Amino acid sequence: MIMRKKKDKRKKQIFILILIAVIAVFAAAVIYNRYLQNKTEGGEATDSGIDFPYTSEDGNLQITALIQFTGPNVDAENADGEDIAGLQVRNISDQYLDEAEVKVRIDDETEYSFLVRDLPTGSETVAFELAGQSYDGQAVCREIECTTQMSDISMREDAVQITADGSKLIITNITEQQIDNAVVIYRCTTGDSYIGGLSYEIPVSGLAGGESFEYEDSKCLLGTPEAVGVEID
Repeated sequence: MIMRKKKDKRKKQIFILILIAVIAVFAAAVIYNRYLQNKTEGGEATDSGIDFPYTSEDGNLQITALIQFTGPNVDAENADGEDIAGLQVRNISDQYLDEAEVKVRIDDETEYSFLVRDLPTGSETVAFELAGQSYDGQAVCREIECTTQMSDISMREDAVQITADGSKLIITNITEQQIDNAVVIYRCTTGDSYIGGLSYEIPVSGLAGGESFEYEDSKCLLGTPEAVGVEID
């Protein structure tokens, strides 16, 4: 009887050891899978291409999608196009984006070029391919190159007040001094996102203290004008 109890006890110990080993292997597999998931999250390159959202190496921009657009390409002199490649770009830095050049390569080695100017922190725009190249919506993104230039441009709310009225921007000098050699930078917006990679400028000169003037926009074929920055010499 005593020997049988010892054998049973030994079998039980072996079973426990095997169970522990199985659990350890399972846990290692789970940890490894999580490691692989974390490695590919945030836009890292994988065997199947680049996942979106993709964050630029300098951490300033987040590219959320490569899309198609049919209509006037506002980044190519309003040339009409079908299935134009578009890039959704967000400024995730704490600075004003002065300019960004983005190149995207897909499966068949096609290279798309995008230019984004004057994008305030936290805002998003859809930039269009500068040559109007099309995108089939299926090809995998293989590589993204991005260079950015940041600045400290602001709305200069201490000097001017800018309001929008449809296609008009109303610029008011709220100081007592005349404003000369100033520029109001604006973009076209749908309310949720800016449209196009380019921005536009309104020169301001000889605007007396307390006075206003209205600027009638002719650039925003898509959306309405919205001021994003002011530079005053």
